[in-house]
Amino acid sequence: MVDARRSGGTGESVARRRLERLEARLRHLAGRLHEAHRTPHLGNYLDPTDEFVFIVLSRKTAERAYVPAFTSLKQVGSWQRVLDLGERRIESLIYGCGLEGKKATAIVGGLRAIVERFGATDFSRASDLADNELFAFLAGLPEVGPKSARCVMLYSFGRLTFPVDAHVGRVLARLGCMEQIGMNLAPMGHKERQRALEHTIPPDLRHGLHVNLVAHGRAICKATTPACDACILESGCAYARAARLQRRKSGGSR
Repeated sequence: MVDARRSGGTGESVARRRLERLEARLRHLAGRLHEAHRTPHLGNYLDPTDEFVFIVLSRKTAERAYVPAFTSLKQVGSWQRVLDLGERRIESLIYGCGLEGKKATAIVGGLRAIVERFGATDFSRASDLADNELFAFLAGLPEVGPKSARCVMLYSFGRLTFPVDAHVGRVLARLGCMEQIGMNLAPMGHKERQRALEHTIPPDLRHGLHVNLVAHGRAICKATTPACDACILESGCAYARAARLQRRKSGGSR
């Protein structure tokens, strides 16, 4: 069930009904998005050390640049061998992905932290940590912020987190579905949206809904040119309704 604070008396029953309606809508939304996108593989890695390095390389870099850089490091043979190479050699291997010096330093620092904590670069040993301990360790690694830490937890450790990236936050804000519990995502910043949504999404929906919202944000609900006419969620979207109303007022179609 969706988590939220409830007031006493009549207010409690009203709040409960609102939460139940929200959960029903979220389940409907998750189903529609799965029909449209089929919960695709987004390129994340099951191996947590792979995922950490991949995240570092992808910072402020186009996919066409960081994927070859990741492949170059994987060809070394193991993450321990990569660590043994040192920053200068790593920097040369990832040349072309941008910010090579900073990323090489982050990779070495992160791999050393993993070895110091778990005795090897096999980061899967962290699977015994509680969620809060795992999050704290991940978020403390170089170039891994709270959102990326939640992504590693979700994809590589199977933890039921709900990372709110730009796509997830944008789509949910435009839909306006959270407003029925008094949560307006539109004016919120990224960190506020993460805090607001993290425990609002039912645990069993978090993985699939996150993946399909990212896919939808990339393909349809783009930041500057959303394809509302091609969107399966258009009929129930607050943003699309407002856009239609504006077109009518200005004499446009639909």
